[in-house]
Amino acid sequence: KQWYQRRVAITAGDNRLQSLRDAVRELNYTLGAKPWDMSKPFNQDCVANLEDYSEEIRNVREMCDIEHLKDKQMLKNILTIWKEIKTLRETQAFAATNVKVLIYKEEANFSKEDKEWQQQIKCTYAESKEEVMSAYEDEQKRYQNELAEWRLKSRENKKKIKANEKKEKSTDCDSALIPLL
Repeated sequence: KQWYQRRVAITAGDNRLQSLRDAVRELNYTLGAKPWDMSKPFNQDCVANLEDYSEEIRNVREMCDIEHLKDKQMLKNILTIWKEIKTLRETQAFAATNVKVLIYKEEANFSKEDKEWQQQIKCTYAESKEEVMSAYEDEQKRYQNELAEWRLKSRENKKKIKANEKKEKSTDCDSALIPLL
């Protein structure tokens, strides 16, 4: 029962992830594939929706990865425990009773699954790249702003230093002109 519930959760997560990716693809198509182009008035809302979708995709993808990992770990634990039970039964001479674990292999189309897997990797890569590029652009903007502030402060400091130097020179020149009696 627990395994079935986990499979349902995994399938639901995968379906949610696919629907979110489809929504992002449709939104990108609506925006003209360049959401940062703010020449259209409706882009602000679409960009906000894109950011929300991207955040949700990241969260759902992480949840799906965790569920897949738990599923594999559960299967591995079941097999490990079964092997331990089997060896224990053999050592205690209860091997004559008929207790079996049945694990059914699912029929698989390896080429189809490989294509789906490659597609998921490409999607995940594209999403990760987009996240990194977005973070990079934000960091670039922050850096440019800090650099502009620093340059402004640096110019002001240089002006103050030059003004102080001129004052010192003028006071030095004035003191040099006073005759000593």
